[in-house]
Amino acid sequence: MHGGEDEGGGVERGEVTDEKTGTIEAVYIYMVQEDRMVPIKTVEFVRNVLLADFDSTGRLVGIEILGPLKPDDFTMLAGVAKVVLTGEKG
Repeated sequence: MHGGEDEGGGVERGEVTDEKTGTIEAVYIYMVQEDRMVPIKTVEFVRNVLLADFDSTGRLVGIEILGPLKPDDFTMLAGVAKVVLTGEKG
């Protein structure tokens, strides 16, 4: 895993790269909070490709991307994250 770069706004990113081709194989985006969040639940949004980790209070800890995604996949994840973070539906 490479990375740990602070992307600003409380987000860090790590990635796994194929050493031969340099192709990014996976990315993990970690939501940085003042208190260290521990993931206890993983939800799979796109089978074997897009996963999200949540802590015991339902806060989003991080997002794991393991393969190619379509724009609609991110739209769906954003909607789910809004519900998780605010309790708002729709």
